[in-house]
Amino acid sequence: MNKARAHWLDRDTFAWDYSAEGGEQVFLVYKSEGGLSEESALRDGTTIELERVGEGLSGSLREKSPHLREYAVYRLREEHSAAVLEILQSQIILVAAKGNTVIKSTGVQIPGVLDDLYAYHGTLGAVVREDGSVQLSVWAPTAKSVSVVALTDVHGRVAQNEEYVHYTDSSVEHEHAVVSQLYRSPGNAGVWELDAAEAEHGKTHLQAGTKYKYRVEVYDRLSGSIRCCDVTDPYSRALTTDSTWSVAVDLVNPVLKPDGWDELVHEKPPLEHFVDMVLYELHVRDFSINDQTVSEDKRGKYTAFTEASSNGVAHLKALSQAGLTHVHLLPVFDIASVPEDPSARIEPSIPTDAGTASHLQAEAVRKVQDVDSFNWGYDPWHYAVPEGSYAVSPNGPMRTLEFRHMVQSLNRMGLRVVMDVVYNHTFASGFIKQAEYSVFDKIVPGYYYRLDMDGDVEESTCMNNTASEHAMMEKLMLDSLRVWATHYKVDGFRFDLMGHHMKDTMLKIRTMLDGIDPTICMYGEGWDFGEVAHNARGVNATQHNMAGTGIGTFNDRVRDAVRGGGAFDSGQSLVTNQGFCNGLYVRPNENNHGSPEEKAALLQNSDIIRVALAANLADYTLEAADGTVKRGQDIDYKGSPAGYNQSPREHIAYVSAHDNQTLYDNNVYKLRKDCPMRERVATQQLAVDIPLMCQGVPFLHAGCEMLRSKSLERDSYNSGDWFNRLYFDHSHNNFGIGLPVEPGGDESIMVPLLQNASFIPNKSDITEMVGHVGMMLQIRQSSRLFRLNTRDEVLERVRFHNTGARQIPGVVVMSISDKTVTEAFDWRAAETNAPLSPLHLYLRANQLKLDTQVPLEDLDPERELVIVCLNATATQHRVRLRGHDADETLLRLQPHSLMQERVIERISTQVDGTPSTPTNQQAQDSVQWCRKTTDGRAYELLVPPLGTTVFELPQK
Repeated sequence: MNKARAHWLDRDTFAWDYSAEGGEQVFLVYKSEGGLSEESALRDGTTIELERVGEGLSGSLREKSPHLREYAVYRLREEHSAAVLEILQSQIILVAAKGNTVIKSTGVQIPGVLDDLYAYHGTLGAVVREDGSVQLSVWAPTAKSVSVVALTDVHGRVAQNEEYVHYTDSSVEHEHAVVSQLYRSPGNAGVWELDAAEAEHGKTHLQAGTKYKYRVEVYDRLSGSIRCCDVTDPYSRALTTDSTWSVAVDLVNPVLKPDGWDELVHEKPPLEHFVDMVLYELHVRDFSINDQTVSEDKRGKYTAFTEASSNGVAHLKALSQAGLTHVHLLPVFDIASVPEDPSARIEPSIPTDAGTASHLQAEAVRKVQDVDSFNWGYDPWHYAVPEGSYAVSPNGPMRTLEFRHMVQSLNRMGLRVVMDVVYNHTFASGFIKQAEYSVFDKIVPGYYYRLDMDGDVEESTCMNNTASEHAMMEKLMLDSLRVWATHYKVDGFRFDLMGHHMKDTMLKIRTMLDGIDPTICMYGEGWDFGEVAHNARGVNATQHNMAGTGIGTFNDRVRDAVRGGGAFDSGQSLVTNQGFCNGLYVRPNENNHGSPEEKAALLQNSDIIRVALAANLADYTLEAADGTVKRGQDIDYKGSPAGYNQSPREHIAYVSAHDNQTLYDNNVYKLRKDCPMRERVATQQLAVDIPLMCQGVPFLHAGCEMLRSKSLERDSYNSGDWFNRLYFDHSHNNFGIGLPVEPGGDESIMVPLLQNASFIPNKSDITEMVGHVGMMLQIRQSSRLFRLNTRDEVLERVRFHNTGARQIPGVVVMSISDKTVTEAFDWRAAETNAPLSPLHLYLRANQLKLDTQVPLEDLDPERELVIVCLNATATQHRVRLRGHDADETLLRLQPHSLMQERVIERISTQVDGTPSTPTNQQAQDSVQWCRKTTDGRAYELLVPPLGTTVFELPQK
């Protein structure tokens, strides 16, 4: 009876993992006030015998609930249909019995039947009419009664402020509650409505500015009782401080709009193709809380982005001018993990004399970490209201105005705005644990969440998993995203744990956003795990399933190949598992020695990086490390295909993000301990360059361009401002500020690292890194060849050199052609080992031929060819170029005009800083970047040591 292993799937269909094959009768038993037990069910409850249909679901039900496909199926006879609404308001169990003896019983999960009978497509929440009155609608099909509780002042008027300007909470002695009954809608019995113009309290109409809650009386299966709770509106558009009351608000009220807001749509930074994007992941509070050039009252707030003279804004403007296009903000919807009342917050008191590897800083953070001002914010409470702790005025609708100021300011810097949205879980559910933060279950218990086979809420996301496969959870996603896209002019959405949503839901969102603005971007985490793994609850939005949809997914393959190891490494594996950029095989650390196994791992990582550079396409073809020709999907990544995309726009290329160690800290673990700072900076540059040179959409973690450290903290979601600081004056990178807050780290490894002062970069090191990233952004923007828009363009134009079993380890060379034709090709006549373009390799692999030359669009009027060289070794190399681009024109190759001086410096200076070649101008001019081989049959390109070199061939 404590479990709910049966499912009511539509008006007349039940599924149960119990087959009554021993002559039992199966009954649906219900009781309005609850209190049924297995012993009392047949005696005290109303019983309806169900008809056994057979084994296994079929048709649409099987598709909708694949995890129940083998369950026994029972049917409710049509004559009982009129009682369905009454049953759904009650305690419900299924009982298998022989006579009066109960053989088996279980509770019932009801989302399926609620979708079938009461799914609603209309408007929910508080709608403010032209006359200022408010229409309320809430979806609560299983409720016994629903009322609205509105606050009024002592004179009986509903508490409001039409202008919103000085909206404040009235004190309790000046307010009392007016309760008005809502009624089931005649159009849909699942919806309860209050029309203010027809309410009993005609003299106290609900108006714009009214503070209100719903009072819902409903049976709750998990607690086994009828609950009557006051609860905020899941469709809230405004809230009081700390989300204690919903506030009726008209989001088109001019008072809530910055000057020029309505014209902002015409000022949006241009975006022709999604592959033109470069994303920059930033936390609102991180951006300004440590910036002394921001007004004190605006630090950590939305309005910090309006401070035109601040260091942070200057930094963003510079990145924007270089080529950054989007700022991705960590969660900015209403969250439950930060107190919004400033007087309730307590900031940690960090001891100023604590050592670089001390526990004292972390201990100070832990003491107040649940009541301070910092959290990443992956703790959803209300989905369509800006978070109040980032507002100077958190109470009521004014946070809307501040949020809009932020969006407008970023857009005017040339930056579009992406919201990190977290629909896969909420901070709380139910009526008991953290009940004050629970909303959904107080209105429709057991509906909005994905339940396990026993009827308990799944928690594979680490919290209370929602179920977007349920119609009204999907509707809430669509409706709230529409609010952000239309009323807040947000330019994109990143979906946290997107793989926990259904693919169909994401496609509906894409269609909806296309109708608003087709340049609004969508991407997310396509990880496949938990109860939804392998399409267990339907086709979910994973990396492989989303290929071909145009919706982006994060590429963890290139992340791990560049960084080394994986996201869950700990202890010595953090040191041992070097990656392509930080020394695997070619610059081994103290735990490694350049073994054959390390070489094999490096060559495998190099192939994964090559596939990523080619948009991580599943059908991109290249010569693999073993000398065979493989498609991207045939390159192995920990037992899974490395390549899976069908379009460049689907490729989100990254090497660091808010979670896991920063790129700098990761390299602290993996580089040799005696590695000089010059080499550390070069290693970081190379790692950041890889996503910037990938076909697709590069994604940068805020601060990676400033050597950002979190003092080895792995998961800084609740580690306070101290461990998450950014320094836009480049004075520090935040390394060596104490041991991490997160427990479980190996201090025998961390303490010596944090105590090593040589690991702390100086201002010039940080400034050098910032300048390098700016240069690479400019290079990416300099040519469409770095931003190929289609799969065919990648197949036709991108090829790799220095591949196969005889490659120079640690060197990846990619060329991107702008030749105006591709050659005719017949797979039957092609030499087996001939150097071929990816398109010709694709044609040969699929036994296809191309009868004539095919004209290609001239994408870059200034260049015929660009070549990107990634060198993870400490030495320079000559790399042989091959393919039909290998002709006399290669002798005109030069470093990209934006990096010529830097490239000369690299070939003139060893990684350790000592001179290697003459540096006078005459010597620089004499460098022969590309030359013929001694036999005259091929061409060799000079690849400078440790770093990225981009060459260009001017177009005649």
